[in-house]
Amino acid sequence: MNLFGQQQAELQQAELQQAELQQAELQQAELQQAGLQQAGLQQAGLQQAGLQQAGLQQA
Repeated sequence: MNLFGQQQAELQQAELQQAELQQAELQQAELQQAGLQQAGLQQAGLQQAGLQQAGLQQA
């Protein structure tokens, strides 16, 4: 393989790694979003627990 071909092959490999990194970043973003949704659900659960507590105090 000549030098030019070798450089081109290295570039393609670098581009693949970059694509993999972007994919990993997207998965991380999706996980963070899922985490936020879970946090939102937990918060909703806490609010519900607060309402139940308020109901018990009333009773």
